[in-house]
Amino acid sequence: SEEMKDWQGPAIWIYNDAEFSAKDFQALIKLGIGGKSYDDTKIGKFGIGFNCAFHVTDLPSLVSGRYIA
Repeated sequence: SEEMKDWQGPAIWIYNDAEFSAKDFQALIKLGIGGKSYDDTKIGKFGIGFNCAFHVTDLPSLVSGRYIA
C-alpha cells in the first residue's frame, strides 16, 4: 500500500502458521534476558533466539494474528 511505501524494500520473508501467544510477545519484550536456560526442550535456551535477527536487519518485524510488531 502507499502508506507502507517507506517500509518496503528488500526483505527476508519467513512464514510460520502458528500465532504468537501473549507469553511469546512478553519474551520478545525481554530481549537478551532469556527464560529458557534451564529447559533443555527449548531451542532458545542458549540466549540467542530472536536476537539472531539483528545479524540480518536493524529493524526486525513480525505479523502475528492481528498484531504487527
